[in-house]
Amino acid sequence: MIRLIAFVIFGALVAALLYGPSVHPTHMAATQIAELLDEPAIPPDSADVVADEERPTLWKRIMESDAVRVDPESGERYLAPGGGRFVVTAEALPLDVPRDPNWHGDAMGALVRKLRSISAEKDLDIRVDAYKKVDPKGVNFGLTVDGVNLRANVNIDGAPLATAIKPWRPITQLSLLPPLVAIFLAILLRRPVIALLAGVLTGAFLVRRQGGDSALGADALGSVSDVFTKYLHGELVDKARIEIVAFVVFMLAMVGVITKAGGIRGVMTRISALAKDARRTQIATWLMGLAIFFDDYANSILVGSTMRPL
Repeated sequence: MIRLIAFVIFGALVAALLYGPSVHPTHMAATQIAELLDEPAIPPDSADVVADEERPTLWKRIMESDAVRVDPESGERYLAPGGGRFVVTAEALPLDVPRDPNWHGDAMGALVRKLRSISAEKDLDIRVDAYKKVDPKGVNFGLTVDGVNLRANVNIDGAPLATAIKPWRPITQLSLLPPLVAIFLAILLRRPVIALLAGVLTGAFLVRRQGGDSALGADALGSVSDVFTKYLHGELVDKARIEIVAFVVFMLAMVGVITKAGGIRGVMTRISALAKDARRTQIATWLMGLAIFFDDYANSILVGSTMRPL
C-alpha cells in the first residue's frame, strides 16, 4: 500500500514537471553564463574562433587585469565592475520567445557569484562587488546567446580584453529524465545504489545523444563507458570529493569504535525506555535527526547506525 502511494505521488510529480509551465529559455541561459569564466580566453587580436585549451581561462585574465584595484580606505583589492553591458542577439534562441526581462539581473548575479567563488577557492584575496562602486573603467561583459553558442566579450576601460565561447543548447524537459529514472527505480527496487547508477547512465546516454551520435547501440555502450572513464573518474580525482569520502570513512570508523565500546548500546537502552511502540520510535528517530545537525553525512551515519537495531 505504501509503495502504491509512493508511485501515485511520483506519477503526479512527473505530470507536474512535464506538463507544467517550463523555465524561460533565456533564464536558463543566464544561469549557465558563469560557465564561460572557466573557458579558455581568446585574445582580441586572435583570428581563431576555437578556444585553445592551453590558453589561460577567462577568469584568470579578468583577475589579472587593470580592473583589479586597491581600496584606499581598507587596502583591500577589489574587482571594479563597469556597469555590465548585457546583450542578447536578435536570433537569440531557436525558439520564438520574447527576451526574459530578468536576463540582465540573472546573468550579472551568476557572474558575480562565480567570481566570488573563484576568488575564495584560489585564495586570490580579491573582493567582487555586485552593483556598487560602478567604475566606467572597470570590467564590462557583453554577452550573446544564440542557438549554438554562449559568448562573452570582456572589456576593460572600453578596450577589448578577451572572448570566451561555449557550445550551448536550450535545456529541455528531457533533462529531468535521469533523476526521474533514479527515483522510479529506487521506489521499485529499493536499491538506491542501483537506482542512482541507472540515473547517471541515463544522463550519460542523453549527453551522447545530444552530441550527435546516431546509433542507439553505440550510444548505449558508449554511455556505459563514459560513466566510469569520464564521470566517475572525474569525481575520484576531485579534491572536494576525496575530502567527502575521507570524512565518511573516518566517521564510519568512529561509529565502529563507539559501537565496540558499547556506546550505541547505552544510547539504545535510554531511547528504548521512551520508545514503547513504532510511532514513538519514529518520533525518537526524527528528534535525533534534528539533534545531529552539523553535517548531513554524520546525520545519516550516526542516526542510522543508532536507530537501526531498535
